[in-house]
Amino acid sequence: MTLTEYYLFNEGHMWCRTLENASYLIGISDHAQQSLGEIAYIELPDCGAAITQGDSLGVIESVKVVNDLLAPISGTVMEVNETLSGQPTTVNTSPYVDGWMLRIRLEDPEQLANLMNHDQYVAFIG
Repeated sequence: MTLTEYYLFNEGHMWCRTLENASYLIGISDHAQQSLGEIAYIELPDCGAAITQGDSLGVIESVKVVNDLLAPISGTVMEVNETLSGQPTTVNTSPYVDGWMLRIRLEDPEQLANLMNHDQYVAFIG
């Protein structure tokens, strides 16, 4: 998949992509899923939960390691990708499309300035 200006990344290798009405999808980058290896378990917040930029929004476990998922932006969880509870490897096969984790309503649009665009992220992961 080609990454466009719609994807923004944090240093925790999480991405967010704008939808409509200040709604954003959140997931982990392809680089992160490759580094983790096969995903075995994902713990995500419930609908209605508040998440804060930079704080843990959940946990991802692979055959190698357990990591916190650091929220790229703050907001309220509107939807959780329920497919991931039974098929966490979806993140491995499709991290930017089918492997999205949350849909949230963005709290503060100014937080987007704290994120990297695709070119900046590629330079960051070097």
